[in-house]
Amino acid sequence: MSETAPLLHNIGGPPMAFIRWNGLAATAPAAGADASAAAGAGCWLHCRHQRASVDAVDWNRCTALLELVRPRHGLAEPQARSLLLELMEARLSALEWPPVLVCSIDDFPGVHPNEALVLDHPLTVFVALGKCIGSLWMRDRPWRLAPLCTPTVVQAGGIGQGRAAGRPAAAGQGDASGAQWSCRLWFPQGLPAQMLQRVRTADRRKEKQ
Repeated sequence: MSETAPLLHNIGGPPMAFIRWNGLAATAPAAGADASAAAGAGCWLHCRHQRASVDAVDWNRCTALLELVRPRHGLAEPQARSLLLELMEARLSALEWPPVLVCSIDDFPGVHPNEALVLDHPLTVFVALGKCIGSLWMRDRPWRLAPLCTPTVVQAGGIGQGRAAGRPAAAGQGDASGAQWSCRLWFPQGLPAQMLQRVRTADRRKEKQ
């Protein structure tokens, strides 16, 4: 007769340890409070840039993407691609981001737009999207330009459900009025001071408008 494997047995009392999980959603700031005050602990940063245009744009071309970062650059496609990657690499080096972050390119369950600080800076948005794969942003992974070529279609009354898939939108076609690049990143220790200052500066500019 073979012996049974040893098992863990109850020693006569309930476990003394437990795990508490509060999720990734940051606490929404109180009404009227400075939104960037929520960055002292874990928080989401919503990197977002929107282009309002009715012109036909082929986002598969780096010449078009570079226009968002370096308007009127006048470069051909190979040179535009090289410069775009060079600018993204330089921007990445200047960012004080951890090696790995949880990311959400599409709507992430449990994350309300009011629970994320918003940064509208096209080059930073490209850096965020260009290093994302699945639900992770990884600093040391190779660049991916495909997410930059498929912005979300912006409808006249809001954001559409589909993506542009890199195809040019003809003027006057449907209700499409532009495109949006968007990515949320979770910073478990709060935003770096440099990034928090940029968010606050953007907030002050909006208040003056």
